[in-house]
Amino acid sequence: MVYNRPTQLTDESIEGATVETGSVEVPAGRFTARHVQFGDVGTGGTVEWWLVESVPGGVVRYGNRSRTQSEEQVEGLDDSNFFLELTEKGSGATTKLNSYR
Repeated sequence: MVYNRPTQLTDESIEGATVETGSVEVPAGRFTARHVQFGDVGTGGTVEWWLVESVPGGVVRYGNRSRTQSEEQVEGLDDSNFFLELTEKGSGATTKLNSYR
């Protein structure tokens, strides 16, 4: 196992990795989000974020797609294909993201 320290993304790197801006629907509602993708060295796939500035933490959807070997593998999810979605949004919420350095 190899430890890689967390990487701090810059505005420029996020801009360069933005593939589109558009509507995304998650259990917490429909949002206009920036869809950002970065290559994942570990799986050979992609790590993806849907970013919305008005949401605490800024992320409404996050996931990882591994590189698949065939179309049949795309149909099912395995341990390296997953997505996490915002389920609720209220008022007065704050984020704890980026508070650990």
